[in-house]
Amino acid sequence: MRFISNFLLIVNLSIVSVSAIGTGFLSLPASASEIALGQNPSMGRSNWANPALGETHSSPSYVDVSYGTWLSGVRSFTAHIGSSIGKYKTGYRMRHVSLNDLEYRTARPTDEPLASFGASGSAVDFYINGSRDNIKAGAALRWVYMDMHTESSHGLSLDLGGLYSIEDNIQIGASILNLGSMSKFKIDSPTLPLRALAGVSVKLFSESNPILIGVHTEYNSHVSGLIAGLSAKMQLPSLALQAGFRSSKNVVSFSGGVGFSIGMYRLNYGLLYGTHQLGIPHMIDLSIRLP
Repeated sequence: MRFISNFLLIVNLSIVSVSAIGTGFLSLPASASEIALGQNPSMGRSNWANPALGETHSSPSYVDVSYGTWLSGVRSFTAHIGSSIGKYKTGYRMRHVSLNDLEYRTARPTDEPLASFGASGSAVDFYINGSRDNIKAGAALRWVYMDMHTESSHGLSLDLGGLYSIEDNIQIGASILNLGSMSKFKIDSPTLPLRALAGVSVKLFSESNPILIGVHTEYNSHVSGLIAGLSAKMQLPSLALQAGFRSSKNVVSFSGGVGFSIGMYRLNYGLLYGTHQLGIPHMIDLSIRLP
């Protein structure tokens, strides 16, 4: 059973108090590849960690749907609809994170809780990115809403990111996420997790079955100390193998994933194991390339 008086939520492999549960969901991995590889702003096709990233295929439109569970029974759902317009890529993204069966109790022991309730966070955003020569830049504007028990809050945030490519083998990425503010609860104002990410990825054996190796670091205003990560991906004709390692002040974690491509469909699965011993988060993605 979970009690609101001592409920803890893991965000980016560090523990955050319940006062940050609402906005903390903005730091959670949003896809299977982010769980498997980590949130490297220079690596991967997902642009949640860097709005300058995006799909590299020639399909004009695509749909991505992800579902999974995080630590302590947190459930996550994301949807992404994107399209290509000339040199620009645009799209809408939605994510919803929820936790049910929370109990409100006082310091006095009782058999039954005073109330049972849930907590959730939702976000909808529009993003755009483009490229010129070997430089890419992107931005995302997001509406955020969260509620817990009888209180709710909403706000706006902005993501900015860039990507620099050296020939076809090295990419350097950086992003600043969650610039903005939230409306007040009855007593205090929730704060957005301001994040600054930087990463480098290198492609090996680009002629056949490329292997990507990446390193990244992150500052998160809701986390004590820096987060560092190492990731690797091997791309086969219809199969992708992924692995990652992350370390913060309090937690060390290992992750892995696998992806399959069949025609216009792509399926990805990722999971994570950490020293927090609060469960094994996992997520599955379905991507559809539209003609």
